[in-house]
Formats: sequence, structure tokens, C-alpha cells
Amino acid sequence: MKDILLALVESQSTTAAALQAVADHVTAIRETLTFHHPELEDDLKAHIAAEQRKSRESVQSLLLQTSKLREMIQGLPN
Repeated sequence: MKDILLALVESQSTTAAALQAVADHVTAIRETLTFHHPELEDDLKAHIAAEQRKSRESVQSLLLQTSKLREMIQGLPN
């Protein structure tokens, strides 16, 4: 049971990394749009900053929860 729980926690950690990668790609796309459409720069930069902040907070929270779960699982008897 402990191994299954640890596998689930590891999966959650992998998901957090994937979410961060997707957020980074979205940011890169918006920055490319800004380069090609300078008239959108102010609006896109505001969206980029807000999304980056939300993404970092979400991923950090998910990783913190994952770490706590891992510690709790390690404390379980075999």
C-alpha cells in the first residue's frame, strides 16, 4: 500500500513539473505574439505577468503538498 501511495505522490510531482512546462510554453507564445504584434504588447505583458505569478504559486503549492504527503507516507508502517 505504501508503495502505491508513493507512486501516486510521485505522479503528482511529475504533473506539477508538466504544468510548469505548459505555463512556460504559453508565456513563450505570448512573448512571440508581442514581438510580431507590438500593438498588443501592454495587454499581453500584463497577462503574462499575472499568469506566471499564478502558475508559480500553483506549482509551488502542489510541490509543497506533494512533499508533505511523501513525508506522511514514509511515516506509515509497512
